[in-house]
Amino acid sequence: MKGLDKKDIKILRMLQENARVSNSDIAKKTKMAPSGTIERVRRLLRLGIIREYRTLFDVRKLGLDFLALTAVKVQKNWSEGVAQALLELPYVQEVHEVAGEYSYFVKILCRDREHFSEIMREDIGKIDGIIETKSNVVLRTLKEDPAVPLEDSMVSRIKP
Repeated sequence: MKGLDKKDIKILRMLQENARVSNSDIAKKTKMAPSGTIERVRRLLRLGIIREYRTLFDVRKLGLDFLALTAVKVQKNWSEGVAQALLELPYVQEVHEVAGEYSYFVKILCRDREHFSEIMREDIGKIDGIIETKSNVVLRTLKEDPAVPLEDSMVSRIKP
């Protein structure tokens, strides 16, 4: 199976900017037939390059005003169980396994300081294998962009 070309990258850019862009708009901007663009999008889905379509929310309007980044240190040989437990918590948005003093960095989005305290005490604090946490509260988010940098030069590096 062949890799991606510049038209695939252009389609990915368009979908990343607006996942609801119509197939006819993609076809016009890529100068392709609509049947060709729909097949390319299906191929990108089959290859797993497009994983899913999501909607972005204004979290403040939903009452989720408190964001914390928490470092988690785990006992030796407990890592996978801790990771699975963290992944199941609804207010945990991201879990990153890291090298260094801590095992994971966890992004937690919740209502307020009291809610965060409850999550740390009642959820994260009760996970077997966690020996230490260190949290930093976000005062202001300067940039939060889920977009992936897509460049034409990626064509030769992206493999299906």
